[in-house]
Amino acid sequence: MEGIESCQVLRLAPPARLETLPALRTMLRSWLVEQGIEDVAAQDILLATWEACANAVEHPCGARRSAYDLEVRAVSDGVWVTVRDSGSWRRPDESVQFRGLGLRLVDGLMDDVSIRATSQGTEIVMRRTVESSR
Repeated sequence: MEGIESCQVLRLAPPARLETLPALRTMLRSWLVEQGIEDVAAQDILLATWEACANAVEHPCGARRSAYDLEVRAVSDGVWVTVRDSGSWRRPDESVQFRGLGLRLVDGLMDDVSIRATSQGTEIVMRRTVESSR
């Protein structure tokens, strides 16, 4: 199948509130359809992005901004997703069972995942190889 013809980018800076995630998911779903991303890959990208954004909302301590950054880039052979917050992630509560599986899920859905903590915040970069359905 043909790849995506040119680089297309979606950039958002949503408020770091859980109630904004459903609208973000709807917007991203529409964008992926516009890019011609096949359905299975689009669903995986949606779920991985949802989880990364939820982490950017739930986990940062000392965030300097009340929003986080989402950039989704469609290139010739895939989709790159970057989520950046402005805080450092708090350590998971060991007493809460069945939590902390989100990053394992993200890793299973995407081809490459990297997490980087900097003085500016935490950044998750994910890549998924896709074919266009066009």
